[in-house]
Amino acid sequence: MPSEFLPFPRLPTELRLLIWDLCLPPTRLIPMSLLALAHQHHQPGEPPLDPPTLAQLRSKLLQPTPIALVCHEAYRAAYAQRKPIGSLGLPWLEAVGDGAFFDPRFDTVVVDCDVLGHYAEPWGELCTVLGLERKGGVGVAVRRQAVEFPKPDVREEVPREGHGLGPVVMGDMMLRVTDAEAAQGGSFGMFGEGRVTVFDLSSAVDRKRLDGLMEFHHGISMVRIGYYVVNVEKELETFKDLREKFRVLGGELGLGAGKEQSASTVPARPYPVFVVRRDFGGLG
Repeated sequence: MPSEFLPFPRLPTELRLLIWDLCLPPTRLIPMSLLALAHQHHQPGEPPLDPPTLAQLRSKLLQPTPIALVCHEAYRAAYAQRKPIGSLGLPWLEAVGDGAFFDPRFDTVVVDCDVLGHYAEPWGELCTVLGLERKGGVGVAVRRQAVEFPKPDVREEVPREGHGLGPVVMGDMMLRVTDAEAAQGGSFGMFGEGRVTVFDLSSAVDRKRLDGLMEFHHGISMVRIGYYVVNVEKELETFKDLREKFRVLGGELGLGAGKEQSASTVPARPYPVFVVRRDFGGLG
């Protein structure tokens, strides 16, 4: 099989741009708890964010994109939809430094802290500037434990036209692999730079992909040893029991899942996902 495709520059521009987009990282999960800590430590009288936590936040928001180094066209494609942190008007994130960004094409904020109460202020600001879960905005997922967040007695209702709550992270695991091994395995992007990959547990295709990933990296099939099958069935059953709570939670988060939608708007339905990550810094 040839290792080069020499006629690539002669392809139509639109097709080349689609190909560059396919070379972007598969996904980037950014824990809301890290963003909330940055907001908390920016308040008057609070000490600066401690170096380990700041380093962890930087690792989420400063992740390099290898295709940007290929050529000028690839660089423009990589940066086409980026929202630099400095342009968002969020001074509590400026400590992350130059080069930090959000990108709606592959970024998802994971709700893993109480954004209905204690961290409602940074959550509201992010909803506004990032267009969370709206068309063209940064995506939203929630941790399974989010349904247990205490509900405030009085909370200002901010009407938003959301697309509903989608991924619900039922569990995650860490896989120790190099960039070369990640690229070879095929689940962390073409260049293996992805730090996480997400599998839809309700999809037979994704379950097979997850099993293939485990078999490739560990040489043993989780399906054959039974561990994977038992856990997936358990997580799906748990999700089924909590599905209505997740749908309501979407409305409480201002994502539109619990509100009336226009005929032209189809709200996203909650669905269970499993995350495989490559670092110690939690999701993302």
